[in-house]
Amino acid sequence: MHKLIVTVIAVICSVAVQATAPAELPLPDVPAQLRIPVQRADYILEHFWDAMDWADTALRRDSIFMEINLVNFFSVAPHASAEGAAHAFDQLVSRASADPVTLQLISRFSHRYLGEPESPVRDDCAYEQMCRSLLTALPSDSPEAVYTAFKLDCIEKNALGTVATDFAFIDRSGARRRLLESLAPEARTLLVFFDPDCHDCHAFASSLRADAEVAAQIASGTFQVVFISPYDSHPDFWQSYADTLPPEWIVGYFPQEDVDFDDLYYIPSFPSIYLLDRGAIVMRRNASDWRL
Repeated sequence: MHKLIVTVIAVICSVAVQATAPAELPLPDVPAQLRIPVQRADYILEHFWDAMDWADTALRRDSIFMEINLVNFFSVAPHASAEGAAHAFDQLVSRASADPVTLQLISRFSHRYLGEPESPVRDDCAYEQMCRSLLTALPSDSPEAVYTAFKLDCIEKNALGTVATDFAFIDRSGARRRLLESLAPEARTLLVFFDPDCHDCHAFASSLRADAEVAAQIASGTFQVVFISPYDSHPDFWQSYADTLPPEWIVGYFPQEDVDFDDLYYIPSFPSIYLLDRGAIVMRRNASDWRL
């Protein structure tokens, strides 16, 4: 596990590290008696910053140094337990809280790398935990705290293990339906929020349509695909694109006269992909790795 994590970190940081950049912190030596991978990851997170000289003001305020090491730190979080990650994040924020500049750097890079869809180390669970840690130290009236609280509210929507929020939509025939009533009880569901003018959405739909495994699962009744446009600003354009999608998919748009869709789901980018288990339980959200 230790070698695996080192390899992942090296690959992630290979582009970011320049010849003139400050050194990376060394990974802690994991005790040999810790053999379970999650325990080893927890230990690395807990002791990741042990080699950091927090009294060195220039170092802790060096944005390049902090960015590189935070990416390394965040890359370990998916391998750790939720409790271990939360403890490590709390510990990091506590160490940095005496210096507002350092805390702002950590806040900025946490949002960039744990929250942005394009980040190679994006992780919703770690992002939620880090937001909670940051809110314990950021001044409550600061722009960083306000933004962090907003992002935490976003990522708390439709958390893993909860039932997906129900909503009404208009389908391709013009009929008004509800999401949960439309889902087959014995099937898993790929719920995709899309924009008909989004090239990435088109590419994803094309790859999904050509996927023989998906087609076989749909035919067997164990899988279904639901494409929903959260905004109906161009209904005619939506209809023309929706008509090109496979007839066995459920396709619809969210009517604007209803509540604000952003109050129901967090849509950081298009397409946003949710994998729902039987009973509409959220298994994956905003995930590119939606397959199990």
